[in-house]
Amino acid sequence: VDGMGNVVFERKLSTAAVRAAEDLVAEFDVSIVGYDGDDLYTTRRTEVVRSLSEVYGEPTVQLIAKDEENDNNSAMINYLAEYKGGMHKLLLMDEDLEKLARFRPRLELLASKNGATVTQAIPTMLELLPEGCSKGHGVKKLCEALGVNVSDELLALGDAENDAGMLEDAAIGVAVGNACPMAMDAADFIMRECHEEGGAGLAMELFGFDA
Repeated sequence: VDGMGNVVFERKLSTAAVRAAEDLVAEFDVSIVGYDGDDLYTTRRTEVVRSLSEVYGEPTVQLIAKDEENDNNSAMINYLAEYKGGMHKLLLMDEDLEKLARFRPRLELLASKNGATVTQAIPTMLELLPEGCSKGHGVKKLCEALGVNVSDELLALGDAENDAGMLEDAAIGVAVGNACPMAMDAADFIMRECHEEGGAGLAMELFGFDA
């Protein structure tokens, strides 16, 4: 969305992709959160789901099971796939990293069959996105709207797998010291300092920005 409130780019997951993800979530007993813009929905408010707002500062996750007006009739919906607004992305979450590692290949297979893609920002969370969507693509669209040349003018900083494309495309891509291997491989420069040690601010000072 640009400064005037106009949608610059938007793509949502297919209903089939969301439904298949919910079936897989039930099989593995992991948590799921769907994003419709700034509105977050889940079918179970588990501890890891609550951490999105309590730890990471995301909006409060709402339970999807509610009365929704549809063709002037009230219908009870119990699954994210039934939400008529559609989902921009899904988070698949669990504190058990070994379980999530077993879950990921199945999710990637599901994505390949449903026009979607999988990435990761936090060890306890996988993301299911529409094919062609990524943080890097979103940054490109934002820069187009702002008149910024990505390959000549953009300084990008990151630490996670989902930052890799953005770091590759930027004029200068910087990974902080605690970045994952994929982010480090994509970066032009790797800071010794991690995020908590002010690595991002030091990078902006190093490359000519006011921190």
